[in-house]
Amino acid sequence: MTETDTLRRCCESPGDHLAEPRFSQFEAYKFGYEFHTALGAEEFDNNAFTAAVKEDYGVQDSYNVATTGFLVAAEGDMQALSKYLEYRERLANPTNERRESHSAHDLFEILSSKDLIRKRPGMYFGNDAAASHIWSLISGCRWAEINETGEPGKACAFQIQFQSWVEERFPFSKGIPWYRTFYFVSVSSSDWSLKTFFDHFDLFQAGERPDCLSQTARIMMNSIAEKCGCDPSDMEDTIKRIAPI
Repeated sequence: MTETDTLRRCCESPGDHLAEPRFSQFEAYKFGYEFHTALGAEEFDNNAFTAAVKEDYGVQDSYNVATTGFLVAAEGDMQALSKYLEYRERLANPTNERRESHSAHDLFEILSSKDLIRKRPGMYFGNDAAASHIWSLISGCRWAEINETGEPGKACAFQIQFQSWVEERFPFSKGIPWYRTFYFVSVSSSDWSLKTFFDHFDLFQAGERPDCLSQTARIMMNSIAEKCGCDPSDMEDTIKRIAPI
C-alpha cells in the first residue's frame, strides 16, 4: 500500500477509515498506518504538484501556494481530499525503495506517554487537534494490521473494547463513535475532547470499571479529604454527577 492507495481507500469509504473526511484526519490515519507497517515508497514531485495546482486554478506564478491548504480553501475539506487524490494518481509513481515504519514503537505506548502526543498534539495533528484525530490514528494502525495479516489485531481490539467501555460509561452514547461522545461531553471543544480522551484512555488502560470516578472527580475527592480531614466516600455519587469527565 502506498500513500496514494490509502488516500484512494479513504476517499472511497471515508466512514470506514476516517473520523472526518479532512486532510488532517488523513494525515493522522497515515501516521497510524505506519506504526504497524511502512507505506510503499512513491516518487511524488511536490514542485510539479504545486505547478499543476497553480495552472488548474489560475494562480499567478509569483504567489507562494501551500498546496494542500489551498485545495482545502478552494474546495472544502471533503472535495479537497478527492482533488488531492486526482493529483496523486496523475503525478505519483511507485518505486522499489524501502521505507521504514514507526513499528519499532508501540502505538499504545506512544498514547500512554505524557511527553509525546498529549504534550504537543498540535505538532502531530495541527491546531484543531481533537479526539477525532486519535480515532483516525488508531484506524490507520487497525487497517495496516488487517492489510498485513488479513486478521484484526491489537488496534482493532482496542477500538471495539474501548467503544463498549465508553458506551457503558455514557449510556446515551450507544452506537455513537467514542470520539463524538467525547466531543459532546466536552461541550464541542476540540481541546477538551482530546483531554477527555486521554483521561478515559488512562482509566481504561488501568483496568478501571466504566462506572469509576473521573480524573476530575478523584481530584475533588482527594481535595475534600485533605482540606476537610474527612472521608468523602459518602459523597461519591454526588461528585460523580458533578464531575462526569
